[in-house]
Amino acid sequence: MNKSILVILLIATFLVQIKAQNTGNIHDRKNSLGIAAGYYRAGLMDKTLSPLLFTGNGLSISVDYTRQTKKSLNKIELQFAYLPFYPDDHSIQNEFNYTSYNHLEVYEAYPWKSINAIISYEYLRKLSFNNPKMSLFIGGISDNFIQIIYPRAWIISYSIGPKGTLEYIITSVH
Repeated sequence: MNKSILVILLIATFLVQIKAQNTGNIHDRKNSLGIAAGYYRAGLMDKTLSPLLFTGNGLSISVDYTRQTKKSLNKIELQFAYLPFYPDDHSIQNEFNYTSYNHLEVYEAYPWKSINAIISYEYLRKLSFNNPKMSLFIGGISDNFIQIIYPRAWIISYSIGPKGTLEYIITSVH
């Protein structure tokens, strides 16, 4: 019974996305707010301390804000994720005994706890088309990725790249 409830909750989490925006035609839309929650999977190759591959599964939540005008589209998104990392090689021993101050203690090495934050901004400019039902936006995106792996390390990375969006309106209510 508990597994089926968990599966239903996970499926609902994957499918739920809340959008708040102005009503009316897509050409009249100015602002939109989106909230999404879902599954997050990541891998990490630790080449500094050991040649191990670490993988983890967790949950993420993201909030995005989009401002669309007749000629441009601006979007900012903030995403957080939490997941534990384990070695992908299951033959690695997770815990071992050691002596500290004449007492036998157990050291547990894994999981490493990871908190990820991604901040992305995209700016897209609309290209003119002869078709009024189709809109093409071309521009760029900037991603800032911050990962804190407790108690081991932290990672910060930045990227800039091209991005494009094609919108096709089937009818005025879609």
